Amino acid sequence: MYNSLQEVFRIKVGERIKTRRKELKISADDIANKLGVSRSTIFRYEKGDIEKMPTETLNEIARILHTTPQSLMGWYDSSEDIATIYNRLNPDRQSKVYNYA
Repeated sequence: MYNSLQEVFRIKVGERIKTRRKELKISADDIANKLGVSRSTIFRYEKGDIEKMPTETLNEIARILHTTPQSLMGWYDSSEDIATIYNRLNPDRQSKVYNYA
């Protein structure tokens, strides 16, 4: 079991980094070289072993992975989700939402 919410948060960020890295077929070595750290440091970020990742590091990892720090943190842009939700509505409800907006 997790000891704290902070631990869960670290692990989730690490999982998102790993997932995105694998989606793009980027090796941990590639990221490590660009950051000037060891490969094991990248693996430790991905496993959530490092307690506090510097903001600059998160920003740079996001840049390398062609995403945003917010995405890696699990935050989302609600404007993106509105279209997705709207498209799942049946036409009658879409019309009501459109007229309301």
